Amino acid sequence: MPSSIPSFKVSISLTVRTCPTSTSVKCSEKKSGKIIYAWKNPGETTARSKLVIFNHIPDFDWIVASSSYLDEFYAPMRTIRTMIFVTAAITFFLVLPLSFRISASITNPLKRLMQNFDHMISGDFSSRMTPTSEDEIGQLATYYNRFADRIENYRNDLNQQMDQRRQTEEALRKSEARYRSVMEAAPDPIVVYDMNGGVTYFNPAFTRVFGWSLESCIGSKMEDYVLEENREEADRMLTTMLAGETPSAVPSRRYTKNGDIVEVSISGAIYHNREGGLDGRVIILRDVTKSRQLQQQVMDIGDQVRRRIGQDLHDDLCPHLIGIHGLSTVLTENLREASSPDMSLSEKVVDLIASAIQKARTLSRGLCPVHLVAHGFITAMEDIARQTEAAFNLTCRFEKADQVILADNTVATHLYYIVQEAVQNAVKHADADEISILLASVDDRIHLRIVDNGKGIPAEMTSNGIGLQIMQHRARIINAGYQITSDREKGTTIHVTLEAPHEPEMTHGAT
Repeated sequence: MPSSIPSFKVSISLTVRTCPTSTSVKCSEKKSGKIIYAWKNPGETTARSKLVIFNHIPDFDWIVASSSYLDEFYAPMRTIRTMIFVTAAITFFLVLPLSFRISASITNPLKRLMQNFDHMISGDFSSRMTPTSEDEIGQLATYYNRFADRIENYRNDLNQQMDQRRQTEEALRKSEARYRSVMEAAPDPIVVYDMNGGVTYFNPAFTRVFGWSLESCIGSKMEDYVLEENREEADRMLTTMLAGETPSAVPSRRYTKNGDIVEVSISGAIYHNREGGLDGRVIILRDVTKSRQLQQQVMDIGDQVRRRIGQDLHDDLCPHLIGIHGLSTVLTENLREASSPDMSLSEKVVDLIASAIQKARTLSRGLCPVHLVAHGFITAMEDIARQTEAAFNLTCRFEKADQVILADNTVATHLYYIVQEAVQNAVKHADADEISILLASVDDRIHLRIVDNGKGIPAEMTSNGIGLQIMQHRARIINAGYQITSDREKGTTIHVTLEAPHEPEMTHGAT
């Protein structure tokens, strides 16, 4: 840069003379202003542009002018321009590398950060950044490292959980396959329902016994294969399972696809999902048709033996005792005529034989209710009520609402035994002191109820009691509905219903 700005010459001319050439003329005409004209000094080869600035002084009528060459006038400006260009060039060459360095100190860590994020996206969580400063870039590197550590921990935990989940799912698949193979190989029909009652699975044994295919029943509620009289017990069984209890096997009946009725023993349980909530229920229906037939045959054989024994008691022992009673009576009269001291003893023997005759008759009626044919079902019920009152000193009454006709002696016999068993249970187990036997015919159905005011039957006995099972089996043999309700405060009611016959098939009728 120059040490000083070059000076320029200014010529001031004061004249009152007329300026030569056209410049003087212009000065005289304009009085004030500026003029640029070419001027060549002696000794110069070329003319240079010269600037004249002039002004008129009226008081003296002078024109004062000042002139200078343009190149001398613009020389300082050119110097300043040069200085500006030089300064700008120096600044540019100094600032540009610094800017690059500063931008590199920012962009390079950001590029490395982006590369690390790319590695993280590809699954490599091991890359970390080394903080080189404590500024924002260094803090960003620190935060990235913390973030990467946490993401890696989450990844490791997630992989571990996924491994455990895969193992669990594999175990569940194996368990499901194992249980499915067990169910498919099971000889008993098995049905799996969801909580809405829709079928989700049943095994081949169900198709074999009932005829439906799994494909046609998925999602359906299978309500059509439940008999109307068995729906209430099915609802009670479902309520028991929903309460968290496992019901014992319940005898019931179901329709097949062809409309046939199959005797089954039903058991089931509720299963839960992973969260512990109720997810559905599994029902096992064991076909007990053959076993029921065998049981019925055994019961029929027992009934035949019992009837034969009762018939023998009634037809053989009772007449024999009656004969002995007659002879004893004659012997007593002879001793009375002879005033024998053994007469009182003979009278006691006659009374004991008479009591034995009555007991034999009662025993024969219990073993074989032959009086059902001879005297009718109504009379048999009255006899049970009368004998129960006499034997146990309690109130036992028989009531009938209408004329009830039982045309089949087999039906009457099974109903007789049901009443007999129910009355004995009320006396022996329920400690009842009042028993009612109610018989009525409503809407072409016969209704038989045995009601007591005892302490009720324990829940475990309603399904496991031998006597109750026999009553239920007898009702099933004659195609009758059977229902038992028991309450500790209200006692027990056994309700048997069956279709009333339209015409009696027996000449004397069982009424």
